[in-house]
Amino acid sequence: MAAITLIISTSANIATIFIYRFPPSDWNLAPMDPLMDVPKNLYTFLIYDAPWIRCQIFIIGMMTGYFLSKKSKLEIPKVEFYVVVSLYGRG
Repeated sequence: MAAITLIISTSANIATIFIYRFPPSDWNLAPMDPLMDVPKNLYTFLIYDAPWIRCQIFIIGMMTGYFLSKKSKLEIPKVEFYVVVSLYGRG
């Protein structure tokens, strides 16, 4: 079910980008398509606020957690652990 939702969400994202000719990034960071004539609030509503666009990250996290919980023994070497902790601890 999660894979189907992920595929549908990705398809909706791609279709929204192509139908409205939205840029791949925010307005200030990407070149604009001359055929795009929609207001910025529609872009924000359909790309940043839409739950069918934002659910992809949640689904991938849930699937990762599920697969890690099914693994009988998970060992993280101490060197990798400390590297990851030090990188995330800087933010």
